[in-house]
Amino acid sequence: MYQIHVNYSYSLTVEETKRTITPSSYLSESTRQKLKRGDDISIALAGDSIAGGAQTTGQYFHDDRIADTFFGYLCKTIERVYDCKVSKKLISEGGIGRDYLAQNTDEILTLKPDVLIIEFGMNDHIDGREAAESFHEDIDSYVKYFKDAGIDVILVGFFKQNPFWIKENASDTELYNNILSTIARENNVYFADIQARFDKVSKVKDIYEDVTVDYMHHPSDWGHQLYFSEVFPVFCVDEDIRTGDIQYYVY
Repeated sequence: MYQIHVNYSYSLTVEETKRTITPSSYLSESTRQKLKRGDDISIALAGDSIAGGAQTTGQYFHDDRIADTFFGYLCKTIERVYDCKVSKKLISEGGIGRDYLAQNTDEILTLKPDVLIIEFGMNDHIDGREAAESFHEDIDSYVKYFKDAGIDVILVGFFKQNPFWIKENASDTELYNNILSTIARENNVYFADIQARFDKVSKVKDIYEDVTVDYMHHPSDWGHQLYFSEVFPVFCVDEDIRTGDIQYYVY
């Protein structure tokens, strides 16, 4: 029995390498100044199996749940671009949803990271439209709660699971992502639109054959680079950061 691992290298065109990323205004002034000065910052990620790097190279072969994930790429890139040290904390478990935030609220408050990334929805949306309102209320309350505690919050969306899986409903994926987008807009926090990024890639790649490792919903290492490419712009506080200078960026 053989096991085959496939990964991608993405080369930007000359035109793409020259493009700068529009500076973000979502982070608080204190976090922005830390980055500009090269001060150490702390980032926590709360999420499901995707946040925990399920079936990525690092997780599968080395039990490293950060190295080959968007969180790992993000922290390494911030350290390189701003010449600082990032203290990272991963709070994740496979198969869980937003209730996991309630279980770990005290730990997050004790850590009080500069930035908290919230990545839920892939498992929550399986509950369908009946649970959409409570999902909205819960995520909204968590965002307000952590912001009031002086923590910058980022919301990360999710892409459609393989439509051949009986529990996937594309309209519910749209609905829950729209909820996350609405919460972000109403609370002035950044929303990483993963679905839009994957929809763009789906025009040239079969998402489930080429970009997931389980043919359903776990991104490959390259899939995590797509996540990273959608998350990193919120950390751009300088006007001269070019896409060509960012190792894991996929335009």
